[in-house]
Amino acid sequence: MEQRISTRAAEVTLQRGRVMIGLLGVAIALNVANAACIVLGADTEATRYWLLALERNPSTWFAATLLALTGVAAFAVGRGRADTTRWNVVAGVFGVLSFDEIATVHERLSALPAIPGIGSRGWAGAGVLLAAGVALHLGRWVLALESPLRFALVVGGAVFLLGAVGFEVLSGNRAVGHGEDTVQLTLATIEEDLELLGPMLVLRALLDRLAAVGVPFAVRVSAA
Repeated sequence: MEQRISTRAAEVTLQRGRVMIGLLGVAIALNVANAACIVLGADTEATRYWLLALERNPSTWFAATLLALTGVAAFAVGRGRADTTRWNVVAGVFGVLSFDEIATVHERLSALPAIPGIGSRGWAGAGVLLAAGVALHLGRWVLALESPLRFALVVGGAVFLLGAVGFEVLSGNRAVGHGEDTVQLTLATIEEDLELLGPMLVLRALLDRLAAVGVPFAVRVSAA
């Protein structure tokens, strides 16, 4: 299967495998920049800009794009199936996560008394509650899916949650006790990488599914 990106001026065709290699390449490049900043000392505005742990920087935009793309792929997989509504929910979850990556809504949840905190992260309980709600709503359906999709959604979701909640709490607790030292920045890096790896696992399975059923997955961008 091929991914097609079209403009009025030119048309570039990308193979599915190249899309994933491209995404992985960007993730690796961001990690190299992040590691260099940590080693050299992320104590200036220019170097801190490349830290994976910070918001509103290239890593944030990449993560938001990855989540949005995964949501679009989930929506495409669900078209014409008997379980379309379930796939639309999956697409919606990824859409919300993509928006939150940019808007950082989750960090404002700590102000709500009904949201349980975990460690130094007052909003972390919201992630657990959201994951539990999604699992209760979709769990039985996910377990009945085709093996590759089931594996991707279960493992990808667990990997994402491990980063978004587990390592987020660990890095936050470290920051409270020791500040932004090398250990804290390393924990934060692992957190962000897990949040990238989870959606990548899901996206690859979704693209494979689209290829298997012969459904084109195209992103068309028209010049103004």
